[in-house]
Amino acid sequence: MQAMAAPKTGRRFFRLTLEWMVDMKKIRVFFLVRTEKDSGIYTYAHYLSDGLRKLGVTVDIDDNKGAEYDVVHVHSPIPQNIVYTKVMFANKPVVGANLISEKEIVGFVPEILKPVAKKYMSFFYLQCDKIIAINEPAFLELRKKYGKKVEFIPCPVNTSLFSFDKNARESFRKKQGISRKMVLCVASIQKRKGVIDFVKVAQLLPQFDFVWVGKIPDILTPGKRAAMEKTISNAPPNVRFLGFMEGKELVGGFCAADLFFFPSYSETFGIAVAEAASAGVPVLLRNLDVFDNFREFSQFFESNKEASEKISLLLGDKKEHEKWSRLSLIARQKFDEKKIAQKVLSIYMELIEEKGPTK
Repeated sequence: MQAMAAPKTGRRFFRLTLEWMVDMKKIRVFFLVRTEKDSGIYTYAHYLSDGLRKLGVTVDIDDNKGAEYDVVHVHSPIPQNIVYTKVMFANKPVVGANLISEKEIVGFVPEILKPVAKKYMSFFYLQCDKIIAINEPAFLELRKKYGKKVEFIPCPVNTSLFSFDKNARESFRKKQGISRKMVLCVASIQKRKGVIDFVKVAQLLPQFDFVWVGKIPDILTPGKRAAMEKTISNAPPNVRFLGFMEGKELVGGFCAADLFFFPSYSETFGIAVAEAASAGVPVLLRNLDVFDNFREFSQFFESNKEASEKISLLLGDKKEHEKWSRLSLIARQKFDEKKIAQKVLSIYMELIEEKGPTK
């Protein structure tokens, strides 16, 4: 027998009670992020902070204003963030975010240092009073290691900003000189994001325009950077690399797209997928376990050939396109930043109660 969903009146009571508690307590949270703007960690932290502020929580990001913070939320597991937390906030509750997968962090260090990187991640999680896993596979893995202090809460998206706008679509297309069906990917330009496959699939479908929004990460080694620059320079005429975009400019890109194609080999969540759904764009993803949270509204592929076939179908069949666009729009509310913020806030409140009042 399926569990009954909580009645709407019950959910509303919970929300109002939570907001009342925040108003009475005047909760203040410090976010440690310290990443570039094109990082998914940066995007996640700012979406979450926006949602929390809508609930009345004061959130300071990286700029310690000397206030008495109730909770410290560490978004990036870099060593300096842990050291800073231990020195400046020794007795405060610490929430850690699982925003970097093991594959990602070991990709930033030489092969010989991979065991050290893995041990460091274990050390990081042990310093946290709560860990927020943003995908279900990571949640299950971390829950086995660290028990009930691990919670599963997906990434938030500003659904008010990322919504379909006909004028934004036309403006973006006019600026970029695009009149044909457009396939979009939003990600940093690196091999693990599937950029080489993106170009190969575009070669199979010269009748469509393929647009990649994102830049080459500064952290890549000279050799890897050169390889990515070569990929860009050798791309066929129907592929465009537009660099990093944010805000309304990025929204325009999603609105202009007829399909979001994400060939990444490794993700922790995939915020751009949720942004695409929020804008009502049909989604095609590589078949990864980490994307289980998107299965209700996404199509999946295993090979470049299969990807090209599915893109052709989605962009060539109006009814099929409308079906998957509708599914994206239905799913958008599950990523609403205020709803996600309410779940995170409940974790903060629990920790504050356990640790006692701020001193």
